Amino acid sequence: MHISPVRTSKRKKGRQKTTRGGQMQQELGQLLQPSPEEAEKLQNYVQMNLPALIDTVARNTRSATYQPGKNEVLRVEVSLEHIAPHHLLPEELQNFWGQFSWAENPWIPELSAPVLSRTKYRDIADVSLEELAITKVTANMYTVKVLTPAVRSHTTAKLERWVLAILLCSPRLEVGDQLGANPRIKLRNPPAEWSEIKWTMAENGDVTGTAPDGDQQ
Repeated sequence: MHISPVRTSKRKKGRQKTTRGGQMQQELGQLLQPSPEEAEKLQNYVQMNLPALIDTVARNTRSATYQPGKNEVLRVEVSLEHIAPHHLLPEELQNFWGQFSWAENPWIPELSAPVLSRTKYRDIADVSLEELAITKVTANMYTVKVLTPAVRSHTTAKLERWVLAILLCSPRLEVGDQLGANPRIKLRNPPAEWSEIKWTMAENGDVTGTAPDGDQQ
């Protein structure tokens, strides 16, 4: 059963058919949602910072109307270095952030809505944040895999607004990091020849070092 934060709906009227597992999933998801005070602060944070990011990316976009195809990699040129993190997301949720869905997630509002809705972004697959493979490849460049059930997804401009909302509300990434993936390990006082190696730990505890040329240790 996949659990992800969800908002408590205020529009539920009458009886709705749902499975026992679905009901439990909904109830557990609601326990992970931000408090009303946190939700208001998060919405204000997005309204304050997202418009400038959208304008910046729009100036760097070659074709705002282009519609990327399935599994195509979208490149988003922007820097978040000048924007302080909101520090509202509890550490417990940060640890599982990659397992949560991007859709209907109350920790990821957009300018005019409390969540990124499946209805508005229907041409993006409803997957976990980790599965989007959002990666910070340079200080000013991010890539994201376009996962769409259709032949073509939304326009580049719409996808950029969507991924910017995710990046703004998520824990910050360092160059080489993938959103929601296992964090890189930093060795204490490593040998000079290991300074360029990036270390990661798999779920089974195995540690792997990757050199700039791709060789693994």
